[in-house]
Amino acid sequence: MKEVPRTPGREKRLCIDIGATRLKWSVLPRAINGEDFPGMQTYSMRTLGWLNSSLEDLLDPDNWSGINHARRQLPAYDSIGIGICTQLTASGKIFGNLRGRGVPADLKERFERQTGKPVILMNDAEAWLRGAVTYCESRPATPGVGHPGYPSVALVLGTGVGWAWAKDAEWVAPKEFVHGFAAPHLSKAAGMKSDDGAVHQVLGKPFFEWVDGKNPGWSYPTIREEFTKRVVALLQDVGQLRGSPRTIFICGGNAEYVSIREIAKSIGVPVIMFREPELAIQPDLVPLLGLAATC
Repeated sequence: MKEVPRTPGREKRLCIDIGATRLKWSVLPRAINGEDFPGMQTYSMRTLGWLNSSLEDLLDPDNWSGINHARRQLPAYDSIGIGICTQLTASGKIFGNLRGRGVPADLKERFERQTGKPVILMNDAEAWLRGAVTYCESRPATPGVGHPGYPSVALVLGTGVGWAWAKDAEWVAPKEFVHGFAAPHLSKAAGMKSDDGAVHQVLGKPFFEWVDGKNPGWSYPTIREEFTKRVVALLQDVGQLRGSPRTIFICGGNAEYVSIREIAKSIGVPVIMFREPELAIQPDLVPLLGLAATC
């Protein structure tokens, strides 16, 4: 594959965010500063057909449908960072929902053998939170996007719902809405029993399918009001579990349906929204920034 030469003295990382619906990537400098933001670009494709055993071929240069093929003209890079929408063991082995779909447990090692590059692998919610912190710390504080206080929580609203918790800018841990997570506030707000999977059912893709199928007459403001009510309830459940954060980050493709004002009023904590038009960069870049900056 023909590589575009990198800028001398700046290590570059191929950063890939593998979500349930889309896969985004970019080659970014490891040392991030605000001056880099205007020139950063992301590329994406659907993950349909990839979230199974074929995922290990994503970086194969002989695979025309992957992202490491000559026709894509990737810039040169020194390492790889991947955020992925599944649970990981402490050693980086994949388990949980994607393991059940056939994604190899040792995906990290397979990518390293295939590319000859070191790979870091993390949960996608952790990548979002690390990216949010990196973005805030790499530019002057501006209205709506200030410097975070700690502890911080990131709520990632997409096809599913993810979250991560940061004690400080370095200590970040991904969390999962899986077995054992009690969501009494959310269940009450959504009018359903508290059980495993409820979070994804009432705030993920099924919520919008339910609106489209059962409430097609709802206006955009009505959908936004109902969605925000559920987000507030979930944050109350998270607060009961972890304690009150000092900053809340709202991220992901469905962040547009969330009212900052209502969250701040109900929770009493500053909210930083990672969506357009509040954000000065493409929202897709945020988790990639987190992957680039992580050692």
